Amino acid sequence: YKRVTMVVTYETQLPTYEELTVPEIPLGTPYLRAGAFHVGKKCEVQNNEFMLCKEETGDPRACLKEGKDVTSCSLDFFKAVKKSCATEFTSYAMCIERSSKEMFYEPCRKTQAAFDACVLENMNIERPHWGYFCLPKIH
Repeated sequence: YKRVTMVVTYETQLPTYEELTVPEIPLGTPYLRAGAFHVGKKCEVQNNEFMLCKEETGDPRACLKEGKDVTSCSLDFFKAVKKSCATEFTSYAMCIERSSKEMFYEPCRKTQAAFDACVLENMNIERPHWGYFCLPKIH
């Protein structure tokens, strides 16, 4: 593990507020957890580019464009979910929120199945299997 310390001095050029301003995703934790697997799959390319940029440059300021691309992709995904699967998504998110203080997925498999089917049918995004994001991939 390499620890990088970034010291900010008066010579350090920081981004302006305009450069940092992006539309936020106005959802709470249960909704983000409910959509996490699908949004991860939908925005995989943008997220990989962002993570690669951060790793290669060691300076998050150099990756603002890639970060905005991830946020934009995620926002587009949740807008599409709202348009085509709002009822199933809300049911699943509410189940996650009420399942336990840790917001476990396990008690919500029925609502998850309904949401997964809706997203597959309307958005053509299949829910990735549990270990999908841990698999090594060539980029």
